[in-house]
Amino acid sequence: MANDYESEEQLEIKFIRRLNAIGYKTVNIRDENSLILHFREVLNQRNSKNLNGEALTDSEFNRVINEMVGSRTLYEIAEELRGSDVQPYGKINIQRDDNSTLYLEIFDGHDWENNIYEVTHQITI
Repeated sequence: MANDYESEEQLEIKFIRRLNAIGYKTVNIRDENSLILHFREVLNQRNSKNLNGEALTDSEFNRVINEMVGSRTLYEIAEELRGSDVQPYGKINIQRDDNSTLYLEIFDGHDWENNIYEVTHQITI
């Protein structure tokens, strides 16, 4: 029975390998700051057309975070990110620094091929 023991770390490594085998990309995220920076990078890449080649400024990215999080519960934030049964797209609208309205797409719940799938080791926040 002792040989059947598998640590959490071993299980996590196996799980990540399995996700890699089906197309997930492993990213190295060490802490909360790395997570936020990575999210910003992916958001800019995913919405490059809507951004007209101009990455989100610090104040615009802060608006994104405030719009997403606000006083929402974790469930509501997750729904905002992934969409819902009624609206299968994770999307958000913010006001740019020049006062124009900007539509940002986060997740396409209708066509899975339009999304980026990544996995990382657990982080502690």
